[in-house]
Amino acid sequence: MKVKSSYLVLPGVIFMGASLGLVVANTILVSFRAMKGFIMLPGWSLINYIHIFSNWDFLWSVLLTLRTTFVVLAIALIISYPVAYFLARVLKTERLKNILLMLCIIPFWTSYITRMITWIPMLGKEGLVNTLFLKIGVIHEPMGILLYSEPAMIFVMVFVYSVFCVGPIFFSMSRIDEEVIESAHDLGAGGLQTFFHVIVPLSLPGVATGALFVIIMVMGEYATPAIIGGNKSPLLGNTIMAHSSVLQWAPASAFSILLMALTSILVVMLFRIINIRKQLR
Repeated sequence: MKVKSSYLVLPGVIFMGASLGLVVANTILVSFRAMKGFIMLPGWSLINYIHIFSNWDFLWSVLLTLRTTFVVLAIALIISYPVAYFLARVLKTERLKNILLMLCIIPFWTSYITRMITWIPMLGKEGLVNTLFLKIGVIHEPMGILLYSEPAMIFVMVFVYSVFCVGPIFFSMSRIDEEVIESAHDLGAGGLQTFFHVIVPLSLPGVATGALFVIIMVMGEYATPAIIGGNKSPLLGNTIMAHSSVLQWAPASAFSILLMALTSILVVMLFRIINIRKQLR
């Protein structure tokens, strides 16, 4: 008796769905509880959500999170798309492609926190970048903006998350049939016309997948703003960590629900703009 392949993944899907569902449901319930000190009071209350939307500091962290996500996503796509195009369409040697892709993956063999810490001696006032610029005469005194600032935080996020766009875009471009490219040329399309009217539309599934990774990870960021940004530009993840560290579980849960809602909205908007199923047909 043959078993459909979809049935084979059903136990895992049920387990993951139930586990995630229980966690989300508990977070939602806790977010509607009030707290007195470290004690969670009985009954239900909207006090946590009222406190969020009536406090400008909290609203600013929401706006800063959204702005940072869009900026990092835009720069990451601008950087990663040409890299993916070079690997998929320009390079012809499969071995060299695999080597370069492996070089993109190697940094992920180390801990994320370790990678964050290694940027400190490079971007500090006495770090490698400032020392190099001083020696070649680009600057006359060390630049403090390279570390513990919002630009430094965005720079490191772009560096870390661009590779999550390179991979999906590369594999999406690699699937483009060469006959389609040749047909475009036969119909009189030039290089730019072929790129914008054939390659770009057919690579949109990879763009959407890479953008999905970046949106989800940047929206939940808390380590980079703390380590590289010096907590000068706290995102929603930092606000959640701050409340959790002092055992304020109810406010932390409310912020978590807000973060999940915003991330879900961004993901839905992304797939409304780029219909992956339509592009893959």
